[in-house]
Amino acid sequence: MSDGITASRAEVMETVYELSRLLNTGLDRDTLAILMALIQKGVNPEALAAVVKDLRKDAAEQQQAEAPRERTFTGGKQPLSTQELQVSQKKRRSDY
Repeated sequence: MSDGITASRAEVMETVYELSRLLNTGLDRDTLAILMALIQKGVNPEALAAVVKDLRKDAAEQQQAEAPRERTFTGGKQPLSTQELQVSQKKRRSDY
């Protein structure tokens, strides 16, 4: 492949990634590259979108199934995120 074609593909990939990021798809560059390659091979884009949705749904269900085991150590409460912890600490400081 010539450098021009490689550079052009890199530009296309970067544009697709930026669009994906703006649309909050949550897809990384590697996943987008795989999906684009499948589409170029003739796979139906709507079918791919359905597969991605199903995989995400399955992953979320699996996370929920595993979550109760993780929560037993926190008294049934979810641990605070870093951002929530920082806000909580700032609030306590301002109360004094």
